[in-house]
Amino acid sequence: MKLTFAVLLCYCLSLASSDDCSSPVVNVYGSCSGGGGINGASGGGSNTNGGECSEISSKLDAMSSQLSNIESKLNNSNSYGLTFTDWEVVFRANAGNGGQNLLELWEGITSLNDGIPEAKKVDGSFEETYKSSLVEQWGILDIKKVKFTFYNDGEEVMTLIFNGIGSNKMNWFDKDRLLQTPYPDMLTSTFNHFEIGPVIGPCPICRMWYISKNHGGCNVDKGWVAVTSHNACVWDRIFGEAPQFVYSSRGGANVWESDSPSSASVMAISINTRA
Repeated sequence: MKLTFAVLLCYCLSLASSDDCSSPVVNVYGSCSGGGGINGASGGGSNTNGGECSEISSKLDAMSSQLSNIESKLNNSNSYGLTFTDWEVVFRANAGNGGQNLLELWEGITSLNDGIPEAKKVDGSFEETYKSSLVEQWGILDIKKVKFTFYNDGEEVMTLIFNGIGSNKMNWFDKDRLLQTPYPDMLTSTFNHFEIGPVIGPCPICRMWYISKNHGGCNVDKGWVAVTSHNACVWDRIFGEAPQFVYSSRGGANVWESDSPSSASVMAISINTRA
């Protein structure tokens, strides 16, 4: 007879008349051994409670099977149908972290600092980069929205939200998926680059997660958002060691070299599975 601990506990709570759980459980097994009553007594004579014991045994087997099915469904749900009650950070990096190749980490299959709750913090207190193993389950997570955010001291300073339905880990960052932006002109503008993949590469000396309106020389390059480890233009390196998280603070596209863009200390990518 297959019997899980959960079943024993359930049976104990419903049938035991004392606080001691072990006795009723043992007696159920004893009564099913033959030659004993419902209280596990042995000796001669027929087992007058044999029918009752058999019925209990059958019910426990059925309960055990049902619990196994439920457990299997829960396990599958936890692995393949995750539902987050809020935004779940799946990637986070600090500016000036020694030039780590963030694009290579994102594109690759390896997670980093997964399972460490502190690694998800967006206040910059955790120095190493974080990549969740969930990134490699992207296609089976039923992602509804993706949030790309820059932070300073844990406060959001630039946020873009994308439609994540039917996306993969590389194509969600796309102008046609954009749902929310602090830049109204981004909704009607043309772009010469709007994607995760690099421009002016190869990485790690490149710009990635880069939204650009036009190029034409460092003094006229214009855009909205960049994660950059490039060093060709002053604006790529003016804020310090790579990578840098640079964004327009003008409410629209800025000329990077002359319009005084801002920089953030942390970038993060978060997902949401709610409708």
